[in-house]
Amino acid sequence: MLHLEKRSVFLWTCLVVWLALALRYNPMMMPLFHLVSSWPARILMVFPILWINLLWFYAVYHTLTVITSVLSRPVLRRRLGEDACSSCPKAAILYTVCNDFCAAAALSCVKQQYDNFTVFLLDDSTLADERAKVDAFARAHDHCCVVIRRPDRRGFKAGNLNHALSGVAGGSKYFAIVDADEVLPADFLVHTVTCCEDNPQLGFVQANHRFRSRFESRFERDLSDGVDLHWGLSLPARNRFGFVLFYGHGALIRTRAWREVGGLPEMACEDIAFTTRLREYGYHGVFLKTLIASEAFPASYEGFLRREIRILKGTLQFLFGSARSFLRAGNVSSVEKADMLISLGTLFLPVAFVGYLLLANVILPLLVAHESLAGFCGVPVGWRLFLQSLEPLGAGIEELWTWDFYCLTVMAIGAPLVYQIHALRRSPLRFCRYLFQSTAVFLSIIPSLFWGAVTFIMTRRVSFTATGDRARRGAHSGNHSTHLAVAFGLLFTLMSLATGNIALLTIAASFLLHRAICRYGWENPAIRICSFVPFIFLVVVFGAIPALSLGVIGVLASVVPAHH
Repeated sequence: MLHLEKRSVFLWTCLVVWLALALRYNPMMMPLFHLVSSWPARILMVFPILWINLLWFYAVYHTLTVITSVLSRPVLRRRLGEDACSSCPKAAILYTVCNDFCAAAALSCVKQQYDNFTVFLLDDSTLADERAKVDAFARAHDHCCVVIRRPDRRGFKAGNLNHALSGVAGGSKYFAIVDADEVLPADFLVHTVTCCEDNPQLGFVQANHRFRSRFESRFERDLSDGVDLHWGLSLPARNRFGFVLFYGHGALIRTRAWREVGGLPEMACEDIAFTTRLREYGYHGVFLKTLIASEAFPASYEGFLRREIRILKGTLQFLFGSARSFLRAGNVSSVEKADMLISLGTLFLPVAFVGYLLLANVILPLLVAHESLAGFCGVPVGWRLFLQSLEPLGAGIEELWTWDFYCLTVMAIGAPLVYQIHALRRSPLRFCRYLFQSTAVFLSIIPSLFWGAVTFIMTRRVSFTATGDRARRGAHSGNHSTHLAVAFGLLFTLMSLATGNIALLTIAASFLLHRAICRYGWENPAIRICSFVPFIFLVVVFGAIPALSLGVIGVLASVVPAHH
């Protein structure tokens, strides 16, 4: 039997270490308040300091997560039939497809080493040739495959699953959810069903995942290392010290639990809402580190961008909705609630980062310059602001940059990289290439994420497009976010030149790169060469003039993906 109770030692360690850092180094940032004289400016100065403290916390959180995950003992797998369990409970495999059918993935569902299962092909495809592929596969494996189509596409992916489970697919004791690009190991059902049979409190069993190359694009090959990092180095610790999430695919779910909670919530991020709902009803989840499925990385920059925006908006939809019920649930430990909020919080670091950039690199420098010119007459204030009075935030505060504060800053910025360092430590060149290019790519989508958060808050609407939907190839999030990226890029370039804060060019270059990638594509060699530029700016400037980097502190911490 599994030990499903959660231990609080991990979160307490994070808090204690973070508080120690805050008590030691926050007093060193007090000279920043001397840069301004007005109370409004001093109030605004609080926010950059809060941002830096937030980065310290996540630095501790990321580092301890990796350490704990590496040291955690994996949940043991045991084959069905090795004990008194002599029969195989009926299982259903729900393979979801929407213009993105993959024969290798569907075949892995059919070839399970299990005696009692049916594969249901839940086809939401709109393209005739994609529907034909599904039908041809079902005919070739008609002994175990059933195609299910619905009259509409309401409720996103969750609506597709609920439609099938409300009908013929709901007669199984367990069901597995498989994405269109996901390849299951042959013993997936054997081990996940056994785990559920041994532990009646389990609502789901989540398998581990690794990257599976389809060799469809250069973008996929260059950025795909990120798939492996989160699964193996972040999730194992949560079996004992946090909240285990169902990730929407590669998992076995108890049908009775699905029925008790009223089905999967029909929203963009049904996985988060469904997991919390299960937990409210007393069910737990477990992550099997040693049971490894494989999944593909988005084949294009546009598909990657759509996925990130959907995750952000879907998480906001959850936080504005069913999260309140979960946080009030008396049968859920405070450890799980806190870990869930902290984990989801990493998704919003890029959005908060935009606010920090505007405050630290535009508003506060302008306020400082305006205050220094108070009472000056004869020359237009705006002209003098840019010619002689602008300085980057933190310029001239030499006492702030002691060797230990400098080291702490480097560690806080680079803490999320512990995932990459551990996973790619045996291949330094591969690590450097991934680090340089992924930094530029993840920074480039920040304006689109910011725009996505703003539009959701204003409209409360979320659209769902499958990442691999071939009907949407070449489409991106729209002109509004692209225009915003260009506007932010030009603004930060101007402020970089006006203040002499060359480190700000890291951000500006990445934002401008968004438009270039959308127009010319990642396959363009010039685009890939340009993707190295932002990180080079950051390394050179931070190493040579650390005070200037206070205005862009947390670049890496804001771009490392949290969960997919």
